[in-house]
Amino acid sequence: MNSVIAPVWRAELPTEAATQGLAREVAALVGADDLVTLSGELGAGKTTFARALIRRLTGDPELETPSPTFTLLQIYDTPAFPIVHADLYRVKDPSELAELGWDEAAEGALVLVEWAERAGAALTGDRLDIALFTDARRGADYRRAEITGHGAMAARLLSKRGAQSVLERSGWDEAEREHLQGDASSRAYELLTKASGEKALLMISPPRPDGPPVRFGKPYSAIARLAENILPFVAVDEALRAQDLSAPEIYASDLETGFAVLEYFGTEGVAGPDGPNFERYAQAAALLAQLHARDLPESLPIDGGTYKIPPYDLDALLIEADLLP
Repeated sequence: MNSVIAPVWRAELPTEAATQGLAREVAALVGADDLVTLSGELGAGKTTFARALIRRLTGDPELETPSPTFTLLQIYDTPAFPIVHADLYRVKDPSELAELGWDEAAEGALVLVEWAERAGAALTGDRLDIALFTDARRGADYRRAEITGHGAMAARLLSKRGAQSVLERSGWDEAEREHLQGDASSRAYELLTKASGEKALLMISPPRPDGPPVRFGKPYSAIARLAENILPFVAVDEALRAQDLSAPEIYASDLETGFAVLEYFGTEGVAGPDGPNFERYAQAAALLAQLHARDLPESLPIDGGTYKIPPYDLDALLIEADLLP
């Protein structure tokens, strides 16, 4: 039997500011009913990291966040959910957690736990573990972090790393990120803005699982020929650009996790407050006619392989038409 390897995200933290930056990244990954365990020797920076994470989530950079070494539990409110910060260093037996009112405090909260091993089996296996290490040779402020996703957190961490990977490879990792309203698909988008004002798009399109069979023993996505990942998007985009057509340049993509950084074309559309822009509709129709007149390949090169364009057949047309009534 093959064992599942928990994904690990490693980060070098040469300064306290870098540790705070990592806390901002983790803040976007966690929420209510999540468990974050912090491990590392005394002085490794567990409380420093927890303090930065709590301040980020509460939106208060000056929030007083004392170490819970003696109180064992500290509880903070955020606009979305409470945060429980626990230090179990003084806990001798997991049964002591009940006396602390652990279950009541943790319900619906984000739980940050230092010295989590003292809780034994009382903590869920679905967790994000953040291990911090020092290195005296690199300076007093230097830390190294290893973030591991366990259980349900594994997929979330993989997704996070997919986004970070394409942002770093495309040179957009320092950009401000703003959520944009999505389209009619399952994709989501973020507007990326650099300090210079330059903009790009982060497309978020994780692989979609098949739904239940709806016709011919097949799911809707298979009959309608919906893309199950971003490979078709990348292949067709590159093929359109090869035809000297205006498709967005893809600065970086991750086919496995479904992230891509795309050229930004602005906000002007084919319709506005006064109705459709008929000139743009006419240009789009003319472009479709040009494509139909060309001898185009049925298979497209992509990432060392090929993508075969599926036919838009009668079954696909009919199941799409059935959406209308």
